[in-house]
Formats: sequence, C-alpha cells, structure tokens
Amino acid sequence: MNYWIMPAVNTRRIKKDQVISNVCEYFELSKKELLSSYRGKEVTEARSIIAYILHKKFRLSSTKTGKAINRDHSTVLYFCKKIEGFIEVDKKYKKLINNLI
Repeated sequence: MNYWIMPAVNTRRIKKDQVISNVCEYFELSKKELLSSYRGKEVTEARSIIAYILHKKFRLSSTKTGKAINRDHSTVLYFCKKIEGFIEVDKKYKKLINNLI
C-alpha cells in the first residue's frame, strides 16, 4: 500500500483516549466522573495520574493535557509535581504508571 494515500491517524489522540480509559477502568470510574468538578480523593488521584502520564510520558503540552481532563495547565503542573514526589517515596506508583501506559 502506498503510504502517501493512507489517511492521517492522530496517534496522540488514540494514546490519550487509551490512557484515560485505562485509568478509569483501574479506578472504577466513568469518564463523566473523571471530567466532573467533583474533588474526591479517588477522582483526584486518577486525574493526577492521567495528567502525569500525558504530560511527562507522552510529552503533551500542559494546556492540551488540561483540556483532556477539564483542568487548567497550572493544575496539570501541580499534579505532575505531586506524582513525581509520590514516585520518589513509594515505588508502587512507578509500577502502577508503567502498567497503565
């Protein structure tokens, strides 16, 4: 097949959606709950992990990552810093994040 004819596929979009669905499945949340304004511990932890994966691992900008989870770019940066701190202290977070990717 000629690669010039193939339609363009946005792989970042696929990865982003896959990461969000993996995290929602792991935390047993719906996407609606994740994107809501609710600030419970389990929902906030899921959002912070998604923000860390999208921003640090997939190198999505903080603005685009924030739009994916209905948050501001500064919140994404805060989430990334928080998760990096958790990874330094507790190695289970590193393993969890690698499994979710």
